[in-house]
Amino acid sequence: MKRFRVQRTKDISGVSGTGYVAEGVMFRSGQCAVSWRSNHSSVNIYQSLEDVIFVHGHSGSTEIEFVDNEDDPERCLQILKREKKEEEEDDCN
Repeated sequence: MKRFRVQRTKDISGVSGTGYVAEGVMFRSGQCAVSWRSNHSSVNIYQSLEDVIFVHGHSGSTEIEFVDNEDDPERCLQILKREKKEEEEDDCN
């Protein structure tokens, strides 16, 4: 599991504001849960980090900042996929 923050430099929608607007977690499966910090907070589940960025990236106005010693989202996905594969191989043995 990798924790992350959603940082926004520009609020295109006028709802979430700017700065640290949400916190999230990326699970071994690659799925992500995002909890929004606005006055109209919600928790959303996405199939992947790419989906989070696609929906909430706002043309580069939003960045994902990993909290757990890994700042590169692509590297985190690779690590999680490798760990999942290793776990599946262990289950077969």
